Parts: sequence; C-alpha cells; structure tokens
Amino acid sequence: MKGLKSSNKSSIRGVNFTQIKREVFLNQSKSGWRRLIGAGIAASSFIDKYYKGFVTLPSYKESPSHKGKIISRGTLGNSGNARLASISKADVHMQQVLDLIPTEWQHKGLNSSKKLPAICDNTTLTDVAILPSDIAYDDGTPENTTLKNIITTYLKVLNAEPCKPGKQAKASKSVPQILTDLKKDQRISGGSEVLIPRATRKFASVSILEDHNAVVSTNFIRIRIKDVTTRRLLASWVLSVFGQLQIELLATPQEGMRKIEVGTMNGFLIPNFSALTSPQMTQLTSLYSKEKPLDFNNPIKRLTDNYWAEVLSPNDSDTLLDQAFIIFNQLVDERKP
Repeated sequence: MKGLKSSNKSSIRGVNFTQIKREVFLNQSKSGWRRLIGAGIAASSFIDKYYKGFVTLPSYKESPSHKGKIISRGTLGNSGNARLASISKADVHMQQVLDLIPTEWQHKGLNSSKKLPAICDNTTLTDVAILPSDIAYDDGTPENTTLKNIITTYLKVLNAEPCKPGKQAKASKSVPQILTDLKKDQRISGGSEVLIPRATRKFASVSILEDHNAVVSTNFIRIRIKDVTTRRLLASWVLSVFGQLQIELLATPQEGMRKIEVGTMNGFLIPNFSALTSPQMTQLTSLYSKEKPLDFNNPIKRLTDNYWAEVLSPNDSDTLLDQAFIIFNQLVDERKP
C-alpha cells in the first residue's frame, strides 16, 4: 500500500500507473473497465466529444407512443440442438432429417454469422428452421409421432459421426429433453430487425432481417425498428467505424473474440436520424447494402465512414475520420484478434 500512495508515477516492469479522478473513475466504470485503460481512455474521450446529444438504444423511441424493448437476443439454439433447429442444406448428413420435416413446419433459419449477408430475406436465407405446430408437442397425436421420429433420426445422425481427435464425445440429450428445448426456443422473428453477431473475430458484420417468417439464432442481438429508412440508417451507423468503435469499447474481449450481450448494447449511442438532411439519408441508406464490413486486421475507410464523419463534424470530417480509425485500430490491437 505504501507504494501505491507514493507520488512517483514511474512504471515498474509489467505495471503501469494512471491517476484518475474519483468521480471520473466511478462514472466510467459503470460502462465497463475498458474506458479506464489503454485505448479505451481515448475512445471514451472521443465519444464524449463527438456523440453529444445522442441517445442510447434502450431509450430510443420511433414515436412518442412507442412502448416495449427494442433490443433482444435470438432464441434459436438457446438450449442447444442448433444443428436440428436450423438445418443447413450443405449439411449432407442432416438431409435425411430434413426430408422428414413437413413443409408447413419449415421456415427460414439464421444460425451462423459467417458470410452474413447485408440483407436477410427469402432469397439470402437458405437454412431451414423447424417450427412444429403446437399440437406436435401433445403426446399421442400424429404430429407428435412425426416430431419424435425427426428427433430420433437426428440423434442417430449424431451418434453415427466419429468424435473429432482430441475431443470427448458429448452426451446426447433425450428425445423428451429436445422436445422441451424446441418448444421453448423456436420463435418466429417479427422481421424488421437490425442483427449484430454476438461474437466475432475477423469482421464487423451487421445485417437487416427483412423476412418476417424466420427464426433467428441466439448468436445474434436483434434490434427492432419498424420504419424502413430508420432501420437502414441504424444498420449503416452500426456498420460505420463510429458504430464499431463503440461496440469495440463496450464489448468483452475473450481470447481474441469480441463478445456482446443485450446489456452491452444498452450503452450504444445513436444519433438523431431525423436531423439528417434528405440527401444524407439517401446517401447512407443506398450505400448500406453495397459496403463491406470492416476487416479487423485491415480496416479500410469507406464512403459510409466519410458520410458519417461529415454528419459528426462537417468542418473537419477528414481529421475526425483519421482519429476514429486510429482509436479503433488501437482497440482492436488490444483485443488481439
């Protein structure tokens, strides 16, 4: 303790000392410890300076009468069984299971964030999610027999596959357990959502769910926005370096991965979209589906970043954008993707 009270600010090997005012420490720590160390200090100052007047996602309302939460997490695979809950047509071994699923139980499914399309709709969603009818969960009904047969075939597929070298085989769940899981987790999304992967290592992806008949995995944070233009503006903001800088700061780094939860996004700030000019709205919404997500290992400035920089600082957008990329790169480097 004596060393901590010393006025000597020099670092010892492996340890850096930083003096932080008590009120600043208490205020910043509420939003996460990354704001108090390393590049997080610069990121926090940058946000405080340029994101004035912005609102957090939980407090955003599309209209004065709007009620309810707009942030949630997907449900598919929450209890496991993701391979059954959303079957990839590229999964050869699962085709025998897919063949047993009645057409009326088949819906679009979104499970993986790999190669995530900018727009998730009837043409880009290719996985098949199983959504049995309510009566299928009632013992003794023909539908229940069909569902049990599907699950039994799925378990046979799992048991027939060899265990990967160095890994211990997981114990399979029973048919009743999987029935309970499916009944609890399979929920149709309302569509009109901005989707953000909960865990990512290489790319800062974001997508818009336009399909109103899909089941979304627990791998995604869902942000419900009814208005088409606002939905695209929000997706554009999240896609931009200014949105990604925030997520990088708010997220939890874990072995190079960037992980977020619903609570993480409660601190995410969004601008007043209604204050944008009509040309700005047109530019940003039209660019959204054309822009590639930032590559964490080689982030390159895009038109979307330029346009948002002009919104934040019309008179000095180039300097602002350079600063944002410097801080973003530093945050990513600390995470070591």
